[in-house]
Parts: sequence; C-alpha cells; structure tokens
Amino acid sequence: MQTVGDPLRQWRHRRRLSQLDLANAADVSARHVSLVETGKNNPAQRWSSASLTS
Repeated sequence: MQTVGDPLRQWRHRRRLSQLDLANAADVSARHVSLVETGKNNPAQRWSSASLTS
C-alpha cells in the first residue's frame, strides 16, 4: 500500500529539495515532513489540528 509519503518524497527529490526546504515552504517542521514521508504521520490530521488551534 502506497502512503502519501512515497509520492511526496519522489516529488521533493525531482525538485532537488531537502526536507528542510520543503518544510520551510510549507510552514511546517522538517520533522513533520520526515514523519509524513515515512508514513508515521498524516498531513491532514496535522494541518486540521493546526487550523483549530490558530
């Protein structure tokens, strides 16, 4: 089963971006990018939570 992290990592690599570059552009932490890419976190959950607390 493919997670959202697999295509995200491929997209990032094609554009020669580091996780930190992507994190800065998306206004999230590099740790979050790493967790999403490895399938340990769901971006929708994180962004939904952030919108509720802001």
